Amino acid sequence: MKKILVTGASGYIGGNLFKYLKQRNNFEIFAIDNKNGGVSDVEKLNLSNESNVKDYFQNNFFDIVFHFAGSLHSSNFEKLFLSNVIAAKNILESIKKKDTIVYLIGTADQYGNYLDRPQRESDLLKPVSSYGLTKLMQEEIGKYYLNKYKMNIIFLRIYNIYGESQQDNFIIPKFINKIKETIKNEKNINDFKSNIVRDFIYIEDFFNILLKTIHINQSGLVLNIGTGKPIKINDILNNLCNHSRIKKIINYDGIIEDKISYQVANVERLKKIIGDFKFTDVYRKTTEMLISKIY
Repeated sequence: MKKILVTGASGYIGGNLFKYLKQRNNFEIFAIDNKNGGVSDVEKLNLSNESNVKDYFQNNFFDIVFHFAGSLHSSNFEKLFLSNVIAAKNILESIKKKDTIVYLIGTADQYGNYLDRPQRESDLLKPVSSYGLTKLMQEEIGKYYLNKYKMNIIFLRIYNIYGESQQDNFIIPKFINKIKETIKNEKNINDFKSNIVRDFIYIEDFFNILLKTIHINQSGLVLNIGTGKPIKINDILNNLCNHSRIKKIINYDGIIEDKISYQVANVERLKKIIGDFKFTDVYRKTTEMLISKIY
């Protein structure tokens, strides 16, 4: 039975992955986070503390490490650097001589904002945010350990994951909460227009894809994780409004501050691995999320 470690298991993706894997009987699952969030199965460990990380991995062996720990968008670069770069370096340094598959979780933000077509894994990386920059640095450190120590490392660049119970600072929960608030106050909202295009992937689709990748033996693989389908965020909002009792007149001043206008995955490489995969329809799923939230 494979032993799997999930880092960042108190976060949205890491926490849900931990629950998802525990429901399956063919894995032995472990979890760490810098806070356990009240979850007894999650061991508290500060990954930016090198000696603590070394002690932990000296006493524990894992077949697979899914490294989801890290910080999202923040104005504090030192926090991003410690969480996204130093933590990954400490993990890799601690297990460099062990036969462990390490998944380093990157982001579509690594590509930046210079492409108006789906991004290929071979495209030049030009991040325009501190978050994207630190995730690029994490990937470069991973490639260093890959080349020097012949480690088994897979690099994922994840696009816009969404799902139930996602934090309110993400765009789809923001839309749903705004509509809920508008219905409660019995008001319409002012117009919102945006040409921003994203690639939305449902969280359970992501987990199902992840399980398909653990059976491949392609150390050094860089892989976009998305649907390849461009979606205007304004179309998401229109669809949600059409399924609510309000008119499409929404004022979203400051709801989205993003320097990246077009972020869609080229999934040719992914499809070679996962084959014929049916992605969850974002319009249907977000409508279900809206209905469960407001009715």
